[in-house]
Amino acid sequence: MQVCCIADLHGHVPADVPPCDLLLIAGDLGPDDARDGALWLDEQFVPWLERQPAAEVAAIAGNRDYVALERPHLLRELKAWRYLENETATVAGLRVAGSAWSLTFGIWPLQAPEEELDGLWRTIPDETEVVLVHGPPYGYCDLTARGVHGGSKTLLRRLLDLPRLRLVCTGHIHEGYGRAVLPTGALVVNASLVDVGLRPVNAPMVLEL
Repeated sequence: MQVCCIADLHGHVPADVPPCDLLLIAGDLGPDDARDGALWLDEQFVPWLERQPAAEVAAIAGNRDYVALERPHLLRELKAWRYLENETATVAGLRVAGSAWSLTFGIWPLQAPEEELDGLWRTIPDETEVVLVHGPPYGYCDLTARGVHGGSKTLLRRLLDLPRLRLVCTGHIHEGYGRAVLPTGALVVNASLVDVGLRPVNAPMVLEL
């Protein structure tokens, strides 16, 4: 199965998403200057999404997607994808768990401290094969420009306990773009399209699963 991963569009849409069985989108969709991203979704993102050569699409929001809080029905009702809000669904034959939440940084929404995130991660079912989450696990694709790890330790703990986990698709830490492998053998992919300056310099991540 060919899987394509993207994250942190920040208003940019890549032109080179290849044909794939599953497209995963890990949040921070719209431009940062559009607090209400409804217009961008309607005029730019949805037409782009409907053109993509992906058999199925699963997606979450990110900490800058205010539309996910203010008008969540706009995301849930899009027919071109399976939008996940702290839930698990079968997409392209895989059990995919999705969450927009990440570790607290600044004053952004959809963020919480470790003690609160821990309870959320514990709800990820044991049968999960793909975790689609905006913020990365601690120590994996999460190294910031300041040289510190920005990922969640409680997320990492839960991921290591998932017996069927094969892939973690994430973003959020733009400079963490890349791949890593958990001790269990599951692949972690930070698929941020933009760098720390919000320039769209990275390519979508494509992998065989």
